[in-house]
Amino acid sequence: MTNALTVVQSVEASLWQREETIRAILPDSMDLRRFVKTTMIALSKNPDLQRCTQESIVRSIIEAASVGLEPTGMLNRAWLVPYNNKKKDANGKEYWENEAQLAIGYEGLIDLSRRSGEVRKVTARVVYEGDEFTIAQGTEERLVHVPAFLTEDPLKITHVYCIVTYRDGTTQHEVMTRTQVDGVRAKAKAKNAMAWTDSYPEMARKTVVRRAMKYLPLTPEVIEAVARDDEREFGLVPTVTPAVTARTTSLRESIKAQAEEIEGAAVEVEPDESAPEPTEPEPQPTKCGSLSDPALGDIEECSLAPDHLDVTGSKRRHRAPSGSVWPA
Repeated sequence: MTNALTVVQSVEASLWQREETIRAILPDSMDLRRFVKTTMIALSKNPDLQRCTQESIVRSIIEAASVGLEPTGMLNRAWLVPYNNKKKDANGKEYWENEAQLAIGYEGLIDLSRRSGEVRKVTARVVYEGDEFTIAQGTEERLVHVPAFLTEDPLKITHVYCIVTYRDGTTQHEVMTRTQVDGVRAKAKAKNAMAWTDSYPEMARKTVVRRAMKYLPLTPEVIEAVARDDEREFGLVPTVTPAVTARTTSLRESIKAQAEEIEGAAVEVEPDESAPEPTEPEPQPTKCGSLSDPALGDIEECSLAPDHLDVTGSKRRHRAPSGSVWPA
């Protein structure tokens, strides 16, 4: 079985083989060596991601380079997410395959929204029970939020809002209620994933920023990136206007060409015999909702209903806290 060190080495070799292409799409403000190094560090720390196909990992990293975001998960900007996707072989037989996809966080969306130069600042905040929160609409719109700092319990979030400040000093705001955010979550393919269960405030911010972006002046590349993120999260087919399509064709074709080249062309890297053999971590019970390989078997200590879907979209065997097993 390919160990983690070999996976990282192989992916890194594939990226450097495509150095010219990545340099061409990476923003001038970003250093290629830093981009590759930080991405490889993030990959080496994620066993679930290492089980994904190499071509999907490389393809997602190239996509991250095209929008100028390091897929490391730092500062809620962007990261790679492993998905277990159902596929069919040449004979029509279905099988499951782990694939990596680029996910953009709310800070990443804010970063992208400022690329046009027309947006000076984007702020996204959540409102908790006990906060003073007032919205005035009409000819003179106004939003006032005075935090009470009584709680940071995600269950006590009542609203989330986004304020956009343009270069000329004018502002615009978008507000969503808790019910509206939960409605968006209900449509997501991974609504029970850790991003929502463990980081609800951040996902709420991302939701309102994504809604605010509909009226922002965005570059064609940003529109394309947001459309791909929508497709990943909600299964939506990216749609852009003919004008935008004409301006982004070269970028899409470049990524497509790289994907076709990567497909089935994994780079074999011999393990470095001088390097110490990586030690396998002690097996830990897998909590339901974590990103894990279905081949690992039962999910232990699941507190959710026995018929719910886990993050892979599949029903699995679950162990209740009492020790009994819920059949899939």
